[in-house]
Amino acid sequence: MVALAGLTAVAGCDRAPNEPAGTGDVTGLTVDATASPFVRVVTVTLARAAAARITWGALGTPVLSFTTDTSSTTHRFLVPRLRAGREYTIEARIPAEVAPPFRTRFA
Repeated sequence: MVALAGLTAVAGCDRAPNEPAGTGDVTGLTVDATASPFVRVVTVTLARAAAARITWGALGTPVLSFTTDTSSTTHRFLVPRLRAGREYTIEARIPAEVAPPFRTRFA
């Protein structure tokens, strides 16, 4: 995984304007901040039915990860343990896929 430290967050975007989305089977990653100030709802969309993994972190916080055990083209994750005033980077991929992860940033 690419180091998460030192990246700037872009709130409300599917990905940063000049950042590659990856070339794997992840076709979309959205972050919904309306659920709670400390929880985000992350939706991962895949080109084919498979399990999904997300990994997120920020400078000075632990890097955390969730992996689904179901095969689907759409996965929803509740991302907890967010600290106020931090900028986070999140990556999504199919477990064991070798393509670069789909990456975005949020606050």
